[in-house]
Amino acid sequence: LRHASDAAYAAVGDPVEGTMLTVGRAAAEAATERAGRPAARARDVFAAAAEAARAALARTPEQLAVLRD
Repeated sequence: LRHASDAAYAAVGDPVEGTMLTVGRAAAEAATERAGRPAARARDVFAAAAEAARAALARTPEQLAVLRD
């Protein structure tokens, strides 16, 4: 997820917060953090990524005026 997020940001000329880039990065960060814990299980990593993605998606209107409007 981290590599995919980094590649997505790199592929966009002018990345903007409040887009799917933001959602993907939040998922990657949560997955990385959870995977680093002792006895981390794949389902825990995926659940953390999904939860972070949902939370980031809910915040997108606060970050991007066109969504807020």
